[in-house]
Amino acid sequence: MSSIALFPCVQAGSAEVVEELSNKLKVRPYTDDELIQETARLHGGDVEKYRKMLSAKVSVFNKFTLEKERALALFKLVLATKLIESELHLFYGLHTVLISPEIKEVLRAVVVDTKEARINRGIAEGLSKKESKENVRSHDVSAYSLTDFLFKKEAYDSNLYDLVIPVDHRDGQSITEEIVKHNQSLSVMRSSESQIGAMNMKLTALVELELLEKGHKLPVAVQGSEAII
Repeated sequence: MSSIALFPCVQAGSAEVVEELSNKLKVRPYTDDELIQETARLHGGDVEKYRKMLSAKVSVFNKFTLEKERALALFKLVLATKLIESELHLFYGLHTVLISPEIKEVLRAVVVDTKEARINRGIAEGLSKKESKENVRSHDVSAYSLTDFLFKKEAYDSNLYDLVIPVDHRDGQSITEEIVKHNQSLSVMRSSESQIGAMNMKLTALVELELLEKGHKLPVAVQGSEAII
């Protein structure tokens, strides 16, 4: 079975789905916080600053510092290394959009619902209407800021995912079953050929970091073992 990368849509039931997936696949979810902590441990840097680089709006000074680009390149390097070193993962968080679509061993999915339904779910779970609205707004600002920065696309744009699942009044178990079924039907056997995408992602991140260290923000493409700038 391939790995699964589930992008969060807060109060749409994705937290329940990832718990169901974890139990079914017998694998622990790898979250934004774990990625941030691992990046800081492996490459140095401040945990809180990494957290801001992933989830906060872009600073007006970033065009001079390129801090966000560097942090995202480090995140991609850590993720690519994980995908090369071991087989089955359950990624859950904003970071899942950093995983290259070239990597066929990962199913990129998102569970979505209307804003009204998400607010109502929050209220049903014990939040006030004001708290529930703010929770949805705050999450969506972070999600949209990241996908706009990376792709100039909205966070729940279907082009960013292999599988988009509208909640449509279904429970977490039903949605989980659909994800697992879809994943099994598309599952790619791990091989040296299937690992090319992850290796390309790693090389891309390394070249991006090298360029950023010299103050250059340039698109990088990888063909074979060569990086094209």
